[in-house]
Amino acid sequence: MKMKKFLLMAFIGLFSINMMSAQTKAVAKTKATTVKKKAAKSNIVTVPSLEYLVDAAASSAVWKGHKVTGSHAGKVTLKSGNVSVKGNKVTGGQFEMDMNSIICTDLEGEYADKFVKHLKNEDFFNSAKFPTSSFKITSASLKTDNQYTIKGDLTIKGIKHSIEFPANITVTATDVQAVANFKVDRTKYDIKYGSASFFDKLGDKAINNDFDLELNIILKK
Repeated sequence: MKMKKFLLMAFIGLFSINMMSAQTKAVAKTKATTVKKKAAKSNIVTVPSLEYLVDAAASSAVWKGHKVTGSHAGKVTLKSGNVSVKGNKVTGGQFEMDMNSIICTDLEGEYADKFVKHLKNEDFFNSAKFPTSSFKITSASLKTDNQYTIKGDLTIKGIKHSIEFPANITVTATDVQAVANFKVDRTKYDIKYGSASFFDKLGDKAINNDFDLELNIILKK
């Protein structure tokens, strides 16, 4: 009887020691994991966001409008702009165009002057009242290599609409080069002159609602 009691007490004692040992190991493992996590967090490097500014002299914004009987093309000057870059990827940006700088490159002399004067009046961009147009990037998704899908808000004549277009953007340590070519529906910005969507019997005087905008932008630190 005494022997059975002794063996039972010995078994209980051994079991208790094993349980305490297991608990001690579990606590030690938890502490080790916590230490590793803290060490990993301390090794995380925060990549700073860099800003590149538009080099207006090296950049261009080329427009082209189409009509039934042909087309006209020209340029408008980028007044200012910047993009934010993080980890060599564009994350945001905004641009402003000087609408009073608009020119026509396929006409000369008085014909060009008359045409540009019309572009600046109320029928088109009304540049006296709205001297600038702007674009603000709301998202920039890198697809492959340097190919992005750009989404943002385009404001013309004080009217803002969201647009989306593809762009080729190259980021280096010293500059950003962006190229994009897309269409803009002018009627969304209250530019309805010559639009068959709003006026009847225009015949060969009708002007397409969409115009092409080609951007070649250079930005530097």
